[in-house]
Amino acid sequence: MRKMRQLLSATVLLLLFGLIIGAQVFAGDDYRTKELLMAALLAPAQYSYQGTIASVVWSGQHSCSSVIRNYHQAPSYNRWEFIDTCGEPQSVIIDNAQERWEILTTEAKVRVAPSIERCDLAEAHAELIRLYQNYTVSQVGTGQIVGCQAIIIDLSPKFKGNPRQVLWIDTDTGLVIRWEKYKPDGNLSQLGYFSSFELVDKLDPALFQYTPKSGEVVERQDSTFLPQEVVDLQKQLGEVIRYPGNLPPGYQFSRARVLSRYQPNDTVHLQFTDGLNSI
Repeated sequence: MRKMRQLLSATVLLLLFGLIIGAQVFAGDDYRTKELLMAALLAPAQYSYQGTIASVVWSGQHSCSSVIRNYHQAPSYNRWEFIDTCGEPQSVIIDNAQERWEILTTEAKVRVAPSIERCDLAEAHAELIRLYQNYTVSQVGTGQIVGCQAIIIDLSPKFKGNPRQVLWIDTDTGLVIRWEKYKPDGNLSQLGYFSSFELVDKLDPALFQYTPKSGEVVERQDSTFLPQEVVDLQKQLGEVIRYPGNLPPGYQFSRARVLSRYQPNDTVHLQFTDGLNSI
């Protein structure tokens, strides 16, 4: 399921890149890039749209392709339908700014968790400063996709071993309409783009509601018991971290760390200890 969540990488990037920060980070030619990234941050809160996303993830000699129908009602309602080869949703994610529903139609299972709170200004400010400390951000060209003119932004790592990212940002709206991720060896590891895209005034409210069907198993995650470190990571990643409900006797949460930074390949390691051993 994780490999299929291609579009969420764009959502995370919008939160990380769009904030105006001090002149110590942005200067000279970076000013236009700053404006463009600010537009990318503001765009989802300003524009409602619907479209289809094509996505491919490469792992070793294998690839995983997926098609996702995306509905977004500004400022923060979202619905993603992951489509099977017959054109039917095999899973659906709905986020109505209060709850996030993950409907696994093939398993008759529904996971419900609190909606992910957006990073506040100070958190995004700090995250973007760290990004500029570790990546070189530059405009590398222009392109056109689904009738939209885009400016292409390259994020190249300053340190070996990190992935390189490329964003295509629509010049009219600031929305990210194509994203690419490259392995340290230069090979493409992830590609996502809108194959269809339409701005809309208002979407049907029913798209962002869900009533469990008879026979569906509903699993609810209450964020009140989560350690603050895990809550903070959820806000940074824009995704629910599946925290274990049961632990061996004596074990308590110790720490959380991100092993792979960008969705849909976010890998979070949660460590628990009993004072001597760790799991």
